[in-house]
Amino acid sequence: MSPTPHIYLALLLLVPQAVPASEMANWSFEFKGGRFESADDQWADFYGNDRFPAYALGFGYKLHRQIEVGLEAGYLADEGRGFAPIHGIPAGNVKYRLYPLHLQLTVRGVFHHDQWLVPYIGAGWSRFSYRVETERQSDISGATDGYQYRAGLQLLLDNLDKNAAAELRDSIGVESTYFFIEAQRTEVSIGGAELGGTAYLGGIRLDF
Repeated sequence: MSPTPHIYLALLLLVPQAVPASEMANWSFEFKGGRFESADDQWADFYGNDRFPAYALGFGYKLHRQIEVGLEAGYLADEGRGFAPIHGIPAGNVKYRLYPLHLQLTVRGVFHHDQWLVPYIGAGWSRFSYRVETERQSDISGATDGYQYRAGLQLLLDNLDKNAAAELRDSIGVESTYFFIEAQRTEVSIGGAELGGTAYLGGIRLDF
């Protein structure tokens, strides 16, 4: 089921009053990496297994201390032999590339600046561009829309080394640094083939 405006409105009504901009970092940057598990039951038949690397960069802007809108760009790649799953055509060596772009709304359970652990959930609209390079055949590419859901947990790193945190703040304006782990679920299909799946990621988040 796709996210609805009613869900977003309910989330906004649950959060406390917005805090002044001077009391919180407004911008964020994330870089993350991990593995993606395809939801296509036949993926392992074509590519040897249903897991392959995933990477992403994300930018966000806080509307409230707990509410953030953001944009994330990802890169996923796999290689195999046999048939190209998206179109079911005979193939030799096959290289698969997926470039997801996610427009997200995220709710974070953060209530004070020095909070060690911050859980969060999010959802959003996605645009998936794909490319299949098949040996001795023409490349196939395209794009389609889908949805993304995610949940994760952030660990504040500032308190582990306060001197380093102060240097980052003074030099480039980083207010807080986090390590995080995250699970993402994407739902998208094209031509009867499933492009979505579940990603398990870890990364670093910088709040400015």
